[in-house]
Amino acid sequence: MPISLYISLSNREETVPFWDNERIFMIKPELNSFLNIEDLPSPPLQVMKALDRLDRTPFKNFEILNVLQNDPSTACRLMKIANTPFYGHMKKIESLKQASELLGPGPVKNIILTTTIMENFEENHVLGGLMDPVSLWRHMAATAAIARDLGHCLPQTDPDVCYTIGLVHDVGKIALLVYWPKILSDFVERSKAGNIPLDQSALESIGWRPPDLSAALAESWGFPQHLVEAIGNFPEAPAEPKKNLLATALYLADTLANLGGYDDGIDSIGYEFPVGLMQSLDLNPNIFEKTRPQLEKLSIP
Repeated sequence: MPISLYISLSNREETVPFWDNERIFMIKPELNSFLNIEDLPSPPLQVMKALDRLDRTPFKNFEILNVLQNDPSTACRLMKIANTPFYGHMKKIESLKQASELLGPGPVKNIILTTTIMENFEENHVLGGLMDPVSLWRHMAATAAIARDLGHCLPQTDPDVCYTIGLVHDVGKIALLVYWPKILSDFVERSKAGNIPLDQSALESIGWRPPDLSAALAESWGFPQHLVEAIGNFPEAPAEPKKNLLATALYLADTLANLGGYDDGIDSIGYEFPVGLMQSLDLNPNIFEKTRPQLEKLSIP
């Protein structure tokens, strides 16, 4: 990362959040470099497992969620490509299932074959030992699984869309970890030193949060606007949960993942069990226990 970019980001008075109170997307010129990211790297063994499964699975039995279920980076590439004008789809693609059905097994395999590999993924020395990448990937996969189960319980909510947004909601942290580790390191150090949430640390430091970057990337990659908005408003609970069920599912899934032992390793401060919200939506407070067996089988190499 150019030193000048980091210096400009360090000047709090010259930056504004990506996302304002009216959910209008605002990107200042000095932040444009963040949106030049074409893709994000994936864990090496995750890519190998995905390719092996694709080779062994006939397309009629092909289930994209089983192939990419633990890899938000490849999932983002799939969504990005499926939402390009090249495929001429009338509506925006909202989920990995829709994307796989549109593209077919050949393009999906090519996407995985050309995925950038994240080096030293399993070595626990990232950011000077401040975080473990495995925990971040595991948290996103756990959030996706819980969001999918919530999607089955919430009215007029597609479980596959819930799963997709749960899997990709923290891609801003992946981008920072890979391309701007000094910025993320500053967020983490401030968070731990002050015992404050990571988002608060980021806002106090440079005026925007990792979810703002996640939303910016999602929009630049052509994601549907309602997915972008749900990611951008995260991790706050929606003011009107029943009118913003996708954002509600994401908020609940992330909260339950953190409280259930599947935090990302760098941001687990300030989470409380959302009893009132779940009761208002007629959700079983033990819904996490239904998902737990799936989470215990998570394999993040």
